[in-house]
Amino acid sequence: MAATCPRKSACRSVAIAALCGLLCWGLRVPPTPAAEPLAGRALRELPAHFMLGVTSGPGDRWVAEVQAQGARFDVRYQYFCGGVNTDHPWRSWNQPPGQFAANYFQECDRLGTIPCATYYQMYQSLPCGANGDEAQGNKRNCETPATMRAYFDDLKLLLQKAGEYGKPVILHHEPDLWGYMCINPAFAPNDPDRIRVAVRSSGFAEAAKLEDTAAGFARCIIALRDRYAPRVLLAWHASKWGSPNPRAMAAFLARCGRWDLLFTDPSDRDSGWKMAHGQNAADAWWTERTFAEFRDWSGELHRQTGLPLVAWQIPMGNTIMAACNNTDGHYMDNRAEYFLEGYPANKHIAEWAAQGYIGLLFGGGTGGCTDVRDSKKDGVTNPPRIAGNKGERSQFADDDGGYLRLRGANYYAKKPLPLRGRPAGSSAKGSTAKDTIANGPAAKGPAPRPPAISEKMQQLLLAQTEIDLADTPLREVAAYFADRHQIEIRFDEKAIRDAGLTADAPVTVQLKRTTLRSALRLAVSKAKLAYVVEGDAIVITTPEAAKTPPSAKVPAKPTGRAPHGKAQDTAAE
Repeated sequence: MAATCPRKSACRSVAIAALCGLLCWGLRVPPTPAAEPLAGRALRELPAHFMLGVTSGPGDRWVAEVQAQGARFDVRYQYFCGGVNTDHPWRSWNQPPGQFAANYFQECDRLGTIPCATYYQMYQSLPCGANGDEAQGNKRNCETPATMRAYFDDLKLLLQKAGEYGKPVILHHEPDLWGYMCINPAFAPNDPDRIRVAVRSSGFAEAAKLEDTAAGFARCIIALRDRYAPRVLLAWHASKWGSPNPRAMAAFLARCGRWDLLFTDPSDRDSGWKMAHGQNAADAWWTERTFAEFRDWSGELHRQTGLPLVAWQIPMGNTIMAACNNTDGHYMDNRAEYFLEGYPANKHIAEWAAQGYIGLLFGGGTGGCTDVRDSKKDGVTNPPRIAGNKGERSQFADDDGGYLRLRGANYYAKKPLPLRGRPAGSSAKGSTAKDTIANGPAAKGPAPRPPAISEKMQQLLLAQTEIDLADTPLREVAAYFADRHQIEIRFDEKAIRDAGLTADAPVTVQLKRTTLRSALRLAVSKAKLAYVVEGDAIVITTPEAAKTPPSAKVPAKPTGRAPHGKAQDTAAE
């Protein structure tokens, strides 16, 4: 069973929608300051043109490949997740702790892109552990001092790594959490000075003088940024589900200190995906009116705050390429083409820039959404044209038929839209290595730690996933992951049996927006097992057997998908 997207769950809540105009307007706040021009600290650090970006994990070759074809994407974004006090946090994905961030930032630098870290940690942390109602789970974690102490320690580490990097990094903070605080009854009265968050009471030394409120929480984040990573741009997430009044949301943000950017999310799933899965099917496809309403809503938020806007996690499907035929991983959508098709004659980017937008970041919000890579491993696909699709033939193995690489290249070839109101001294290229990429070798930095596993398996394990299975045999959970991610998963039956354990132990795993690596760790740990990577396969075994050299291992029994590669190197996770 696939977990539902938290933003969509909130959007479906009648209670939230009814309260949005009442609770937020009930805030007693000073008048919102007049919006400043589209300028300021953020734009001094970013390119002077309207940016395009894409979700992109470590080791992703797609970005470099399309850059050579002219699609010079400005931003890469990556989730930093797993929970702050669990056994599968982002800080442990490479060693020493936090090295994952350092590696990712350096990789972005070599590609001439700005790294964007989507920090999604609150809901997945304990005691909630991504179980149950998301608003209530976030509230529980926010009010638990030990959780918040670990949260601040974790965020501090990420900021320290960004500070060591020394170049601009966008920290996109907690999509969903701020939306819940603004309108969800769990956080009533939805006033940042009255929502309880364990800040001072967490015991985190650098929060000792801050109040135990949502406003204190926000100000602690800003203080940590200022101390450890002054070139980090803090992005506050403005969720439109529940239709909050933009003036009320701006008033909420005004009590939370000075942020640098506002992120919005038009939708994180292809329209075709929603239709196939029965999620808001009646409103799945956006019309010109839908686009205009969202643009104008966020434009008002920009006018009230003065902060530049970035549209994040825009679905990557299209109705142009025949490859998008509404099958798994190849769903149709119209958002990418709304902005990019026929640029610059198409004025939609200019219209959104006039409302305060400075960039678009493309990505899918769940498994099975259309990707720009060959995630389905089905090569170049040109199936018969389906209704609503123009049937353009693809020459690329990309699951979107190559649409984003082709239209992205066209956008940069036709000159990206310049942004007006730039502050004096701002750079047209920002502070990335893009110029040296184009004209010579990029500046050298410290080499990242070599991965303990192959690049292919590293990408698979860092792929985004979600799961909602209760009291299900671990063997069935493994089969679910094997089928969902097209990966071989085997059980070391002898080692498990000799240890008096079983692969059929019932486990409950309910996670949203996490990595396959994190989800697997949690699942196997609940059965007192571990897993290792051997070649192109994952082997579930005992913690002791996981430490055994590869030459001493007995071939494991496969589950789910049939084997499609021989075990070679072994690396304990």
